[in-house]
Amino acid sequence: MEKLKLSFILLFFPLIVFSQKNTIKGKVTDKTGEPILGVSILLKDSQIGTTSDFDGKYSIDTNKKVEGVLIFNYLGFEVKNVNFTKNTKDLSVVLGGLASHAHWLVENHPSRV
Repeated sequence: MEKLKLSFILLFFPLIVFSQKNTIKGKVTDKTGEPILGVSILLKDSQIGTTSDFDGKYSIDTNKKVEGVLIFNYLGFEVKNVNFTKNTKDLSVVLGGLASHAHWLVENHPSRV
């Protein structure tokens, strides 16, 4: 009977472990709704990351983390940190530009531009 229990546990243990994978999918757009190609999406405090495709879509495996932060970064846009939980499957993000900061820089430091 003990061998049967052990066999049962060893048979289903890999299914339990691999079923805890958490993949988040979504789309990255700008304020006008246009998709952004090449946005860097990183899982905070890890080396896991991906980039958005031509349609702004991405998919990232959060490596069994039940909660954490995804960091969205693209040149010319503000960096955005977005929290997720184990129930998060779809996470679409809108990135805002830095135009107001650039305008401030030109007005206050014209010699640096």
